[in-house]
Amino acid sequence: MNILYIISSSSSGGGPINIGRLIEKSSHKCFVVIGKDDEYNYNFLERVSQKIYNLPIRKISIKNVFVLLSIIKKENIDIIQSEGKIGGGYGRITAFILRKKSIHTFRGYYNYFRYPYNILYYLFEFL
Repeated sequence: MNILYIISSSSSGGGPINIGRLIEKSSHKCFVVIGKDDEYNYNFLERVSQKIYNLPIRKISIKNVFVLLSIIKKENIDIIQSEGKIGGGYGRITAFILRKKSIHTFRGYYNYFRYPYNILYYLFEFL
């Protein structure tokens, strides 16, 4: 089974480290798509994964969707696991388009959207 992890950022925090630990213990082929914000976490994930793709996930772009679709097809991905608000958006969109299984890890509570946008954001986050 091939698993793709889409992570919004490699900056310091629990997300990249937790994903790296999951990959270390996994018997599956694990691929990572992440932006290179933090050299230490990026190098750790590069060491433990089958292959890492440096893609600026924190930026919303149609180009990123097409690059992700290409990676998913090329690596024959079975499951897409995403984390972070933008990574989650990419993960769910690409999984829907390609009819793949998708898992999203909700991390944190973001309180900077005003009504009614905060309601839309929470609905999207909990899909």
